[in-house]
Amino acid sequence: MTAKKFWAGMSVNQPLFWAGQNTNLLQFNFALVNESDKVIDPKIPGYPRLIMNGEELDLTLIPGSGPRDGRFKALPPGDNLQFGMGAGQFFNKPGVYSVYWQGEGFYL
Repeated sequence: MTAKKFWAGMSVNQPLFWAGQNTNLLQFNFALVNESDKVIDPKIPGYPRLIMNGEELDLTLIPGSGPRDGRFKALPPGDNLQFGMGAGQFFNKPGVYSVYWQGEGFYL
């Protein structure tokens, strides 16, 4: 099996909240890794595309998208790109949430 040359990862800082607990500190963390020998455009739009329980989240409600450097348009070989965002406002009701990150050519 051949290893992928471009891959992505996603995590959360706290995977479990109790009913009534404040979810404001919930943080999603994203990583893109270029293990190829070429510069890759990771094609990250203004906000990551997150799908929760089959519905795309409207992340334009989250102020700002944080600092961005040239790697958001041209990720050099052997480099990685990491960024995060707070999204607790979408997870304030008790339940089990299925969330994935969809980008061009990948989803997690």
